[in-house]
Amino acid sequence: MDSLTPIERNSMTMSSRTQSAGAQTQVLSVLQHLVNEAATRFLALALETELRGFLLAHADIRLEDGSQAVVRNGYLPPRILRTSVGGIRVRVPRTRDRSGGSTNFTSALVPPYHTRSRLDARLPEAWLQSCLTQDPQLFLSILLGEHVKKLPPLLVNELASQWSLQWRLWSERSLTTSMHLCWWAGLLPRVLKDGEDDEPYLAFIVGLYEDGRHELVHVARSSGDLEPEWSDLLAQLRRRGLRKGPQLTHAPQTPAFVRTLLQIFPDTLIGSEPWGGRERVEPPLRVV
Repeated sequence: MDSLTPIERNSMTMSSRTQSAGAQTQVLSVLQHLVNEAATRFLALALETELRGFLLAHADIRLEDGSQAVVRNGYLPPRILRTSVGGIRVRVPRTRDRSGGSTNFTSALVPPYHTRSRLDARLPEAWLQSCLTQDPQLFLSILLGEHVKKLPPLLVNELASQWSLQWRLWSERSLTTSMHLCWWAGLLPRVLKDGEDDEPYLAFIVGLYEDGRHELVHVARSSGDLEPEWSDLLAQLRRRGLRKGPQLTHAPQTPAFVRTLLQIFPDTLIGSEPWGGRERVEPPLRVV
């Protein structure tokens, strides 16, 4: 017989919901940290690409000795761009016109005095979706603003080529040596549906190594928290060499993922809820 009073049962229910909400917040926090790192790295690469194009376009401006007049000249003072995943430190390259002219580099990606007055919380979803489509346009437009859609076609093509190469290498990398301490898993709604409603979500897994490094383990389109889809996703990881599952996992909103994971890696501890009587473990959140 249930010996709890209605007030006690209600208190336990509220506590469980609070724990679940806190666990989901931690999952998103880990993902947002990865997005911040990816944005910082790719924006630096994009600015260097933009600068190379500028120098090439003005390579015909020469001094009397035949050397190129417009040359690189370090960086402008660092700036912090405000985004939905925190501040991103940006160093915009600068040039010098040694001919005495006024031909200087001005970034179209990060114009002078550019700020985001309206932050967009869809940045994590945009990043994951751009990974899948191998096209950075959506990610950059939400990160920097709508002006990104008006970039010169040559620059857009070069950025898309570099992004595609990076993520093709990532998606084909061997997982033979992957030994994760923890996995965070979840679902996010896709930013653009492309007229398709059968796969409206992005399923993702983020891994944590013992030394504190995080990485995106996998991302895929999804119809929802369904065991067949998670089973296929985990099978893909095993075909790429994954031999051992995480020591523990944190997936408060995806019980089907947890059930599927335990079928393949039964020794994994669950860190968000006491699934099936298993020990509740809080995974460490170490941001590096």
